[in-house]
Amino acid sequence: MTTELVDAANEQDTKKVKELIEQHAELNTQDSEGRTALMIATYNNEAPTVKALLDAEADVDIQDNIRKLKFTFI
Repeated sequence: MTTELVDAANEQDTKKVKELIEQHAELNTQDSEGRTALMIATYNNEAPTVKALLDAEADVDIQDNIRKLKFTFI
């Protein structure tokens, strides 16, 4: 499983996130800690990235490995 989308979100690279979405990257891929790109973008206050992920219908109900929902990061 590739975490390229998660990595781009972690690097705060909105342009890359949007490119990966256009290339049909798996939106809900989780890293080793269970975090998704949406969780990371939310934590980093990256509104354009969060919007792009939500517009692409990233799952808002996924939990990470310690059961924090993405919106607990806001």
